[in-house]
Amino acid sequence: MILVDAYNGTSIPEELVTKEFFTDLKKLGATIMLNMIMDTAMESDFAQHLMATLQEARPDGIRYKDVTLSDGQHMGNFIIASRPFSGAQKYTEQAGASVYRDNKHSVEIDKASMFYSK
Repeated sequence: MILVDAYNGTSIPEELVTKEFFTDLKKLGATIMLNMIMDTAMESDFAQHLMATLQEARPDGIRYKDVTLSDGQHMGNFIIASRPFSGAQKYTEQAGASVYRDNKHSVEIDKASMFYSK
């Protein structure tokens, strides 16, 4: 199992959210788990594009769970995994979500919009 928790404050390096990165992780282990900071409603471009990216890199399915300790917050911690785990929901693809790729992405703009839109 590979655990990805590479935050510096509220930012994750953009090269760690691309399809190529998640595909390369398969060379190290069959299962990935991520600790990600996202908007709790998962309505931001960042959340939608990240989940679409993971789904494309891991077509067997992605599960997620909001593990934010206090309710009602705009931002929260999510555990995302490539296999089922207790209390997790299976991700359902959202129409119009883009995939982050090494050669093309908008992750920095999407993150800034997510954090500063409310």
